[in-house]
Amino acid sequence: MLTTASFDYLKDLSKNNNREWFHANKKAYEKDLKKPFQNLVQQLIDTFQRHDPDIQIQPKEAIFRINRDIRFSKDKTPYKTHVSAIISPKGRKGKEYPGFYFHFEAGRLMMGGGAYFLGHTYPKGRICPRKQFAFMKSNTDTASFWTFLFHVSNRYCLFFHM
Repeated sequence: MLTTASFDYLKDLSKNNNREWFHANKKAYEKDLKKPFQNLVQQLIDTFQRHDPDIQIQPKEAIFRINRDIRFSKDKTPYKTHVSAIISPKGRKGKEYPGFYFHFEAGRLMMGGGAYFLGHTYPKGRICPRKQFAFMKSNTDTASFWTFLFHVSNRYCLFFHM
């Protein structure tokens, strides 16, 4: 579970987004941000697996790297100031499969769902079928924050921004 220390680390990283600071604070990154986020992602994967048995991934397959790709960017800051993951049958590498994306940064939470693009492996027209759905909202789940799951034919289709 993410804690105040997790968000404090992200705030400090946004003020000191350079390699030297990151390496000097690597232990705090591991203890305050990386491990708690991995635990949160595992709890969410476990929750999603109860609704969609196709989701058989580990947290490392769902979590995006903290390093930014700066090769073609004018902004050369080396690290993202957020943590994010996607829960889908193939994790972050299966963009053609619908999934549930979430992103935490200091003062902001973003969640969304759907597919980045439809490949040949997933039939067109099945991202958001107008079929039976259940919307669950709970403040007592294992992740200890409001969880919104929009379950559509064993797939998730949702977008909102908080």
